[in-house]
Amino acid sequence: GSNVGTTFTGWLVAILGFKVKLDAAALPLIGLGMLCKLTGPETRRGALGGAVAGFGILFLGIGFLQQAFVADSRSLDLSQLSGYGFWSVLAFTLAGIVLTVVMQASAAVLAVVLTLAEAGVLPLNEAAAAVIGANIGTTATAVLAAISATPNAQRAALAHVMFNLLTGIIALVLLPALLQLIDNIQQLLELAPSPAMSLALFHTLFNLLGVILMWPLTERLGKFLAQRFTTQEEEQGRPRYIDRNVAAVPSLAVDALYREVIRLGGMCLQQTQAIYHPTHVANPPLKLDAVPMLSQSIVDFVNTVNQHVMPQDTSRHLAALLRIHRYYEICYELVREATPLRPHVAKLAATPNPLYHDHLLPWLEQVGCVLQQLDPT
Repeated sequence: GSNVGTTFTGWLVAILGFKVKLDAAALPLIGLGMLCKLTGPETRRGALGGAVAGFGILFLGIGFLQQAFVADSRSLDLSQLSGYGFWSVLAFTLAGIVLTVVMQASAAVLAVVLTLAEAGVLPLNEAAAAVIGANIGTTATAVLAAISATPNAQRAALAHVMFNLLTGIIALVLLPALLQLIDNIQQLLELAPSPAMSLALFHTLFNLLGVILMWPLTERLGKFLAQRFTTQEEEQGRPRYIDRNVAAVPSLAVDALYREVIRLGGMCLQQTQAIYHPTHVANPPLKLDAVPMLSQSIVDFVNTVNQHVMPQDTSRHLAALLRIHRYYEICYELVREATPLRPHVAKLAATPNPLYHDHLLPWLEQVGCVLQQLDPT
């Protein structure tokens, strides 16, 4: 969605950028937007003012970029890459990638390319290749943002790279056909021939084409990404015995559920040991976030099993396992509440405190023995 939405900048430049002096319209928009924002900061008017001011700043930035490239065109003469057929298309694609990575804004590169194409400096096919390069290069922003981010953020960044790269490759392969299609659309709609308008339409068209192509692959892509950048919590919280295939056979499902509930119970009691006994070290170290992930998988599995007809004995076993599962959930909730106590217990253990060593420590050791006996694993 964001990939299609970002093509709006190209349309702004194509429709308004060559008819209206953008930087002249920018300052009134910024002033009007800030006035609304300051007079109603917590109202709908203030939110609308922030959006208007944002558009004004966008227009101002595009205006500055256009002026800078026109003034310094000798140091960055993209026309030198033109006229070499396939190699020029490839060169302009790489130029679009590099410029977007350096400027960290595909919208700025689009504005520059549209300006050069409208001025007749670049042929339409080579300008279109630069637009494809800008679309690929914009993934650099997501990659940089994903460094040291959460696994889900890293997966989203990888999805963005894969989507833009695949879309860019397909657009390059179909470049002549897409440009011919755009020419036909412009003739059909009786639009005035304009390279900037053609490029804006091209940018939107090949991003829509990418959405259409990737839509059927969404589920597979999601599964592929779920196996990447896994954390220790996700690894521990992933079911080992239950899955959709087992759920289709209730008698097998109960046995698999029994094994998974026992595993969940072992995780909860192990963490309880680590909280109440200062010398206990979980091996491997258990992450608390793994427990709710596995617990939710168990609940989803039971809901799937309940959709099938099952014997009465199987139904009773299933209900008993659900009760045990709920007991372990309560244990987990208590462990979370008791987690802040562990540093205090460890601090007492490190001091020659008779109250701790004569009374509390023996009690904690008894607790540890009981928990060890209760451990189902």
